[in-house]
Amino acid sequence: MNVNKVIKSQDGLQIHFMPANSPCYFNVAPAIVDGKKEGDKITLHSVGINNVSFATYKKKQDAEDALTLLEKFLLDKSVNFQLPADK
Repeated sequence: MNVNKVIKSQDGLQIHFMPANSPCYFNVAPAIVDGKKEGDKITLHSVGINNVSFATYKKKQDAEDALTLLEKFLLDKSVNFQLPADK
């Protein structure tokens, strides 16, 4: 059975529609952003789909856990999923 999947971003402002048998690339990648003080840099961990960030996490483990949840969703029969908020 081929099922279309809908994935909603962490903030609910992006939706990725994934037709059955459509290749997609899912990953966790570092995202370097400005800190509170000028010149400070912070590394967040982005969960992306086809090189578009759908969620960011302060801890790499949280991003990896979200990617695991996404993987489980892709293998089950449900049709929609929203990436969890950062803790």
